Amino acid sequence: MAKKAVRRNSHRESFGIKAPQTLFKLMLLFLTFAVGICILGLKFNVLTLWMQYWIYVLLLFLIGILLLLAGMISPRFYANHSTSDSLQASWAKMQVLAKFLFPVILFYGDVVSDILLIFKFWGEGMKPYAILNFLAILAGSTASVVNGVENTSLDSLLLTVVMFFQLTPLAVALQSIGLFCAAVDSSGTDPRYKDLVGYLRDRGCYTLLAHALVGEAFTEALLSTFLQTYALLRHSISWTLLTELSLVFSIGSIVKSFAKLDLRGHVSRDIKGQAIVVGLAEWTSLPFILVVIYRLAEVATQVLFFPFFQMVEDRHGVIFGLRCSGVLFWLFDLVLQAALVYHSTRNPKKLLWAVPNTIGAFEPMLLAGSEAVFCTSARLQVLIHFFELVLGTAFVCFFHTQRVYDFCLERPHIICGLLVCNVVKYGLFIFIRTFSAYPVMCSEEFPFAKILSKEAIEVADLADKRVPLEVVIYSNFSLDKGADRKKIFDAMNRQSDGFRDDMAGNVCHLVSRLAYNQSRQRKETLIAEGAGKAVLAAVDMHIDDEQDDVPALRGACRAILNLTVGSAENKRFFAEHGPGMMLKCMQRKDRFLRRYACFTLEALVADKGIRAKMSQHWKPIVGNLEAEHRADNLLQTAACGLIAKLACDEDLRKELVRGGCHADVVESMRRHPNDMDVQRDACFALRMLAPAFDPETQFELLSMGVRADIRKAMENHSNQPSFQYEAWNLLQSLDAGGAGRHAFAVEGDCSPGGFIHDREGLILRTVTTVAAELISRSPFLTCSLQLAGAMGVAVSSIRNSCCVDKTGLRTTLEEKQGERADEEEVQHAGELQSSVKIANASTSSAIDVEPSQKGLATPAAVGTSMDFLAVACAVGADQDATALFIRSYQRATSSELVLLVEQMPLESDLRDSGVDLTRLKLERVLPLPSMWSMLSREDTYIFYIHQYLQRMPGQVKIMQLSNVDDIVFQADPFAWASEQEPGLQLFLDEPGVVVNSGKTWKLIEFCYGTQAARLHSKPRIPAGYMIGSSADLQQFVSDLVGEVTLRGACGNRPGVVNAAENFMAHLAHPGISLHLHDNRRGPVWSGEHVPANSFVSDAENHVINEDGYQYAVLRSYHAHDELWRNIQRKFEQVQAPPDFHAPDTCAAFHVEACDMPGHDLAHTPKDTESDCCAACVANVGCGAFTFSRSRRHCWLKRPGGAKKHNPASDMRCGVRVVEATQGLPPTGIV
Repeated sequence: MAKKAVRRNSHRESFGIKAPQTLFKLMLLFLTFAVGICILGLKFNVLTLWMQYWIYVLLLFLIGILLLLAGMISPRFYANHSTSDSLQASWAKMQVLAKFLFPVILFYGDVVSDILLIFKFWGEGMKPYAILNFLAILAGSTASVVNGVENTSLDSLLLTVVMFFQLTPLAVALQSIGLFCAAVDSSGTDPRYKDLVGYLRDRGCYTLLAHALVGEAFTEALLSTFLQTYALLRHSISWTLLTELSLVFSIGSIVKSFAKLDLRGHVSRDIKGQAIVVGLAEWTSLPFILVVIYRLAEVATQVLFFPFFQMVEDRHGVIFGLRCSGVLFWLFDLVLQAALVYHSTRNPKKLLWAVPNTIGAFEPMLLAGSEAVFCTSARLQVLIHFFELVLGTAFVCFFHTQRVYDFCLERPHIICGLLVCNVVKYGLFIFIRTFSAYPVMCSEEFPFAKILSKEAIEVADLADKRVPLEVVIYSNFSLDKGADRKKIFDAMNRQSDGFRDDMAGNVCHLVSRLAYNQSRQRKETLIAEGAGKAVLAAVDMHIDDEQDDVPALRGACRAILNLTVGSAENKRFFAEHGPGMMLKCMQRKDRFLRRYACFTLEALVADKGIRAKMSQHWKPIVGNLEAEHRADNLLQTAACGLIAKLACDEDLRKELVRGGCHADVVESMRRHPNDMDVQRDACFALRMLAPAFDPETQFELLSMGVRADIRKAMENHSNQPSFQYEAWNLLQSLDAGGAGRHAFAVEGDCSPGGFIHDREGLILRTVTTVAAELISRSPFLTCSLQLAGAMGVAVSSIRNSCCVDKTGLRTTLEEKQGERADEEEVQHAGELQSSVKIANASTSSAIDVEPSQKGLATPAAVGTSMDFLAVACAVGADQDATALFIRSYQRATSSELVLLVEQMPLESDLRDSGVDLTRLKLERVLPLPSMWSMLSREDTYIFYIHQYLQRMPGQVKIMQLSNVDDIVFQADPFAWASEQEPGLQLFLDEPGVVVNSGKTWKLIEFCYGTQAARLHSKPRIPAGYMIGSSADLQQFVSDLVGEVTLRGACGNRPGVVNAAENFMAHLAHPGISLHLHDNRRGPVWSGEHVPANSFVSDAENHVINEDGYQYAVLRSYHAHDELWRNIQRKFEQVQAPPDFHAPDTCAAFHVEACDMPGHDLAHTPKDTESDCCAACVANVGCGAFTFSRSRRHCWLKRPGGAKKHNPASDMRCGVRVVEATQGLPPTGIV
């Protein structure tokens, strides 16, 4: 332990002061006093200064306000923080951004001021000064390119151009502002989001900016400072605001580049991306402040020394008419420094750093040692400058005594400044290296070879090999080729390695970054490489030391979290030690560590085995909800989510309830009403703690007034789908339990959910749907069944229908509460959720049809038992598409077809169109419930099919379910399906089309909240067709309809069926054997996202897949004109019955030369304008059309489009005349 403490202390105090703190405070107080006296001595007229520059101050203030508001966007709208928290997060991010952009401001301030001085020199006739200053800028651009570009690839060539024209800092600054707006956190204390520093680091902003600025600082800024200082000393130019700003920016750039060598985390030297020389001091620490003062004195000394030497030696060293004595002296120093650099490193590429060495030691001042760790020993370099100072001073004083005396009389402040700077420089150097610097003592010749890859070791030079490992690992390990992670993991797992304590935190952060957002296979590979054992070893070294700092433990928590999310095998790896370690972390005082531990343990307890082990260790978890921690919203979020997962175990749930955990969750919920994350996870936890089968716990929650809390939260966070989802589920769970129903009855609220109100329109419609189901199922309510079938009326009508016998409803519900045996007779709205079945055969058959509609079926009938059956929905479909579907199906297979229609067509019309009535059965659909009636045809087809499946007679082995739109058959689909494994067969879209690439993704996010992230990059499954085993198919359809109905607020949005289908197919299909098939190699082809007319056909014009087999089914063929025409020629266009035709003269439309962008309903190839009119009349949703003669194509439009006239176009548009639409059939069913 002693060795561990010494090593830890040396690592933590590497940038600390070993001298008394009082001494440094007195020094800083003295310096502050001196600076104040100097400012007062200048006698600034503050009022005059303000009158001149107030507009610039105001502009800076407005920019700051705009940045502050921009920084609030991501915390407020992405992380759902409160306004005050978002403001604090934005302010913290602004501090990070300011530190990052400060060098950019110095850079462009220096460049712009130098350019202005060039014009000033040129305008005043001092052309040599202007040319030399221009050459200094050119040298800076060249140095930036040499330092920043490593190879000759195309990207590097582009980077060369950008760097040469000094645009790199601007590009990086703009990128950093974008990342500033995108980042939620600034400091990395929130484990859910990447912080701004992490974004800047991982995007390479720090590295690219450092490479772009260092060349400018040590060439352009250095040379221009020499030049301008010399001009000022000679009185060639006067002391104006421009010259003062130019010198300030130039000296500031040089001092900044020197001082950053010691700034914590700043990488001065890297090999293949792995940091080698890293700064140690925080920018607010006393050592770093002293280093900045030392660097300022050092730069000022050299900037004054060389021009002063040339001033004294003005008559000597003249070359081509130019005075070059000071320049020659500087060149002599440059050659000497280059020789020292090569001697210390044996690396020719580092000779460039001889330029800054002429100003000061380009070495970290807080790394004490006699040898170089970057390019030259700091001690040797300072001694050389001291001897140069003595030599130069002695030379001018001995040979030019009178000139020195005259110079002292003319410019005494220059001489005094030079003397003061030298005293401060050498005094501070001795002080810093003696009391503040970390001693570099390497016991090995090449210590950090233990972590570098072979490629990096080959590049390392002599100076690199002297860097101690505890300095190397002060920065994060590289994810690139520089670090060998296998070596790092092995070193962490070996007890004999002495640096394990120092590298523990870095190893954990490395594993966390390697596992972040990776696939399951990648995470399991990391465990196999030893990452898991390395993390456990790191935790083991720090977990029992109360005096230890916690960054290593935070990193370990995050590493375990990233490794285990999505990998059951990795959860089992950490099952033995991981939960215990997280519980110990929760007992530490550090609130950030508690957050990390809760989030990590939440991922671990998703495993049933790990969850079972927590039965005796739940108290530290609940302790996070106690009053002393309740103000920490992130900790409350993490603890509520963890408790929800633990409550999945019934025994553990009972223990949590007995311990009063549900009451603590409610208090946390009330403490943070504006934090959406707390509200969402609290609802999740309460739902798991008080399920429907535990009425006692539910009654306790209701007695606490939790329903009012949920209502208020739903109003406050009405635009947050993930929270609305959890809140709706909690209310449904409370409704399903006996306590919830009793509370509703006592309150006298006639709505089953008990929370219909005007401000929750989305929930209102869902509750209305549940009310319709209740009416249709409850025999004791005297409500009209027809009202249940057409529930799209006003809310007041629904409430009145529910409350026909309000007293009787209350009494009946209370009686039913005690009659468990008869509970199946009453279907309560809440019970619909737990069963996930909205209707059964008795429900559908309970709705009567008119006597005139009975018996309207064709002679064909489905038998009691058969092998294959297809069920297709034709409600609202185009008559041509329906006829094409039937004819192609009957030509491809001999199996029977059930067609679901809204209006029964005449048998004679079907026979005339060539349909075989012996293999076709027409079934009239029943009315839709109110929620489903608000959906589009692409959604309602599944409910119509579900209705039929519930009353379908007989049994079927393999069944096909589909819509009729855009589907045609080339071969028998049952021949293929009968050879597949039993189960449900679904068919993917075109490769590359994923769930999160279309409009369905927004709906999935709205419906499923945080669970939607699990569908990211999953292949999309188009709606409208499925085939497979009858049992699996019926189960999937039943679950799908139940899922849509229970979606609540999102269940009434178009496309919800396809959203739910994708979610269930990829993530949630318990008990169903499901198989997904590729679009290019399977039996079903979807052409919606296939490039136009890029399909492959055989000699008979059959579309074939990549394996050369005919597709059995073609979907979305209308997107390909050529294919559409082939299909129409093959099956002979079927004409609709006469009643469905529009007049040949297009009398039902007002037709003119125009176009009508948008409002597209469908499009189809048509040869004439009359054919286009007929197609629009046959489609009930068509209110207008556009037709192109040259392209022979027709576009059907929804009503409401705007006409657009273009004389150069051949487009013609027709708008349906209102009078002509009267008497048209409601739908175009065949």
